[in-house]
Amino acid sequence: MPNIATMYDIRTKNISYDKKAFLDLVKGDVLEVGSGTGRLISIFRDSSKVKSYSGIELNKDMVDIAKKKYPKQEIINGDFLKYDFKNKFDSVLFSFNVINEFVSIDDKIKALRKAIKLLKGDGEIILSFSGHDFESWGKEFRQFQWKIMDDDNEEWNVSFEIKRNLLEQLSLCNILYQKDDVKIKDSYINSLMTRNELLILFKLLDLKIISEFFGKNIDKNSVKYPELGENILYVLKNNGDIA
Repeated sequence: MPNIATMYDIRTKNISYDKKAFLDLVKGDVLEVGSGTGRLISIFRDSSKVKSYSGIELNKDMVDIAKKKYPKQEIINGDFLKYDFKNKFDSVLFSFNVINEFVSIDDKIKALRKAIKLLKGDGEIILSFSGHDFESWGKEFRQFQWKIMDDDNEEWNVSFEIKRNLLEQLSLCNILYQKDDVKIKDSYINSLMTRNELLILFKLLDLKIISEFFGKNIDKNSVKYPELGENILYVLKNNGDIA
C-alpha cells in the first residue's frame, strides 16, 4: 500500500519548470532545504558546477525514498531550523516554494537568517517562490484534477483542493489520490505571500538581490527562464552581518 510520501514522489518527480535555472545558478557545495523525495538530486549529481550535495527534509518517509534512490548522497532527516550543520555552503537552495512552508513570518526570518550563517564568504541563497497576485487571492477555493502514473504504470486520479484564509494569509491544501477503491489523503498548510512582502524580508535581513527571474514578462525577449511560469526565482547574497 503506497503512503503519502510515495504518492508525493509520483506526483512531483516529473516537475521540471525550475531545473534549467538551477543547473545554471546552483554551484559548489550545495545544501537543499526541503529536499523532499530527491526530485532535484539527479541534476545536481550530474552537474559539473556542483562539488557536493546535501539535502535536509523533515518528513522521514520522504527521506527514505530519496535515500533508496540515491544511497550515496547525504540526505538528512531533520528540522532545518534546529539542525546543527558542521559545514558551510556555496549555495543554499529553497526550491519548490519551500520558503512558504515556513508558515509564520518569524520562521521565515529564522530560516533565511540561518541560511545566511551557513553561506561561505561568497555564497548565495537561491530561492524559488510561487508569486501570488490579488486576482488569485480573491479565489478562496480552487480545485484541480488530473491523472498520474505510478511505477507499475497504474493510473491514479488526483484531486487537489485549495482553501484560502485571506485574513491569515494561509492556504489549506487537501489532496486525494484514488485508484479503484484505494484512497490516500494528504493535507498541509502553506503561507500566502506577495513579492513585495518577500522583498521586505530581504531588506530586513540585509540580503542583496543579485538576480530576479520571472517566468512571465511583458517583454518576452527578456525572459531567461520561461519555464518558470508564474514562479519567481531569486539569487541572493549576504550584504551585511547577521547576528
